[in-house]
Amino acid sequence: MKTAHKKAATPPTPESMEEQKQDHHHQEPADTTFTPTSDLCQQLLDRYGNSSAAQHRHLCAAAAAVRSLLQSESLPLTPLSYFAAAVSSVADEKLDSDAVAALAAFLSIALPLVPAKGIAKAKAADAVTVLVELVERRKEAASAASARALVKCLGVLLGFCDLEDWGSVKLGFETLLKFSIDRRPKIRKCAQDCVVRVFKLFESSTVRKEASTLVLSLLKGYMPLAVELCASGAVDVSNDEICSQPEHLEVIHMLTLLKHIVPYLSVKVSLKVVSRLYKLMNSHFSTLTRHIFSVIKAIFETSKDEVLIMEAENIVKSLASYISSGEKNPCDTRLSAATFLKSALDKLQTGEASKWISSLPLVFTSIAESHVLKHRVKNSRAEPKRCGKGWLYLAGSDVLKHRVKHSRADFPGYCVLKHSVEHSRAQSGFRRLDA
Repeated sequence: MKTAHKKAATPPTPESMEEQKQDHHHQEPADTTFTPTSDLCQQLLDRYGNSSAAQHRHLCAAAAAVRSLLQSESLPLTPLSYFAAAVSSVADEKLDSDAVAALAAFLSIALPLVPAKGIAKAKAADAVTVLVELVERRKEAASAASARALVKCLGVLLGFCDLEDWGSVKLGFETLLKFSIDRRPKIRKCAQDCVVRVFKLFESSTVRKEASTLVLSLLKGYMPLAVELCASGAVDVSNDEICSQPEHLEVIHMLTLLKHIVPYLSVKVSLKVVSRLYKLMNSHFSTLTRHIFSVIKAIFETSKDEVLIMEAENIVKSLASYISSGEKNPCDTRLSAATFLKSALDKLQTGEASKWISSLPLVFTSIAESHVLKHRVKNSRAEPKRCGKGWLYLAGSDVLKHRVKHSRADFPGYCVLKHSVEHSRAQSGFRRLDA
């Protein structure tokens, strides 16, 4: 009996359900239409002053309290002044959760209105420390909305820090990384967006290297569990089981984060990431296969050739092994593997001819041995909308046809390769690929 591999929808986790419940009470207001030229407190009062929602009442009260503080000290009612006063207020350990949530929401509205370079680098670093300490101190008690607001503030604040000095941004960046694998979806998404945005700001090779090393450390920490999940196979781990074990979900969140930030990692770290990914690629489908393939796709699309060429042979071996397992693995993943295989060969052909030649026989053999490729092409054409076996045949034969034609023109080893192709063709029923 054939095993069906379907992308089942992930059931809601207790954390996500609790987040939805908290968001109902502490929803962060939209901040897209506030202007920096008008008094922010008055804008909030005009918009939410008549609202009966608790979070709006708390927000207006917090804004009014901060404005009163500024007026008592004869300070201008600018976004920068509001931000500075709110940071000082939110550090008060006596505040209850509602007050913290309101000030966090207020901060997340005021901070984006501060002009570029409006906050001194040292002051920005100090504010990051205050917010990180607040997050750590109220880790359990903070609502999802207030945690998300604080994460958003950290992401913006890091842009004001000294981006050439790793010590200035390390604490905030580490905190964003932690939240980027948070079990609560909205917080996790916000943190991941912030990590990507901050990575883009890093122009210093030293800072980028340090940030990349932190990401690699995160990956290393989850490697043992990732290896375990990959070895278990898809049929042994259900979605319910994954969701019931938070550390399993964190592995998936880590891979999702990796997919987004691969383009910004240093070359050295990118190499190490690739070397660990191919170790996770087994010949059989697992819970992590699609997530691993998503990262590999991002690597092929964005990484420098030197990263891929150095690990291309290992990637080819892993992909070839996966393809040769045939129907035991879902069709869409086999198609992805065939596409990646073609990309890997392209990289090798361009940069390492000898490795390219040595890899081809393995590719030919793996595709020939995959019994799904023995089905006639006409079967796939009869049902073009299905992920049929013939589609993999087309993908595999395209790889072989393209490679053999180029080998004849470019390399003296063509005769050896042709013999390997013809041998594979005879075993699998391929028509001539170099005709």
